[in-house]
Amino acid sequence: MWIRNSDDGTIEKNDIGLFINELDTLPYIERKLWDPWIASKPIKTQHILMGRGCPFKCTYCSNHILADTQDGKYVRFRSPENIIGELQDILLHYPDVDSIYFEVETFGASTKYAMNFCEKLEEFNKSLQRSVQYGINMAVTRTIGRNVELIEAMKRANFSFVNIGLESGSERVRRDVLKRPVYSNQDLIEFCKMARERSIKVNLFVLLGVPGETIDDFKQTIDCAKQCLPNSCMVSIFYPYPGTRLFDIAKEQKLMNDDLDTRNERRTTVLRLKDFPRWRIQYENVMFHFKVFKGQMPFYKRFLYILRRLMFMSPWLNSLYMYFVYKSWIGAVINERISRRQFRAAEDCTEL
Repeated sequence: MWIRNSDDGTIEKNDIGLFINELDTLPYIERKLWDPWIASKPIKTQHILMGRGCPFKCTYCSNHILADTQDGKYVRFRSPENIIGELQDILLHYPDVDSIYFEVETFGASTKYAMNFCEKLEEFNKSLQRSVQYGINMAVTRTIGRNVELIEAMKRANFSFVNIGLESGSERVRRDVLKRPVYSNQDLIEFCKMARERSIKVNLFVLLGVPGETIDDFKQTIDCAKQCLPNSCMVSIFYPYPGTRLFDIAKEQKLMNDDLDTRNERRTTVLRLKDFPRWRIQYENVMFHFKVFKGQMPFYKRFLYILRRLMFMSPWLNSLYMYFVYKSWIGAVINERISRRQFRAAEDCTEL
């Protein structure tokens, strides 16, 4: 907390405390506070935070910076019992919820923890009168393609989808530029196959236009994504966030202007790469789904992805798109707020 002294205008800054080690000591989220602001009802999906921090040091991510902001243990997980306690609380207060997304950086980085959690979740599911499905963010490690025991446990625990950060299909880019955990493309392809055989959907996350990337590198990304046969892909153009290692590298190599335009964040490239021209990055961003899902998705759906990506590149067109998409949602929020105010006004009059 920062405090400004009114007398002399000086700023006092409190010392930063330690990371909270025991996450189980924190209370559950008071979700009811947000109910008046949620237009889509009944509420079908909720999120639960499983832990905080990430053990990896990826250069494009903020985790390696955040880990140094305070003393103490950065990577922490809640106990399975504590998480399931919150899950039970959610299902009690929101009877229409049928899906839960567990927020965590790297589920599966610790196989022991992941197996324990799946076993406890499977046992809890047996007590439910209805089916609840789960999703989570998976850690990609060297053993991911061989960990049949874990994917089986996740299936028994009723996981219906996983998110995976492929980021780049070039092992050189992952190793030398992004500093990702060590794994091969084949490891990831094998995991996706195991998940698919058990009807667990896979959503891939892809990054393009990073410092040092070439057109051939990105062709490897497309090839790997094709072989993974994912249910969906989220592709983003690299944006150098200040404080990250890749931001420093881009600045040192004079790949960007000093004044970054935040309006272009992940919409268009802000870098000048020698072996991956700006126009080609834009082209690959627009055509990614069209190429990856060829033979898996009807032509018209792939073409719609092209149109959507083109609109996303323009802040103005994207705003127009979002206006029409969320017009009814915004109206519902306004009506919800007005009706509640009218109800409270009527209550006040009754009390008077």
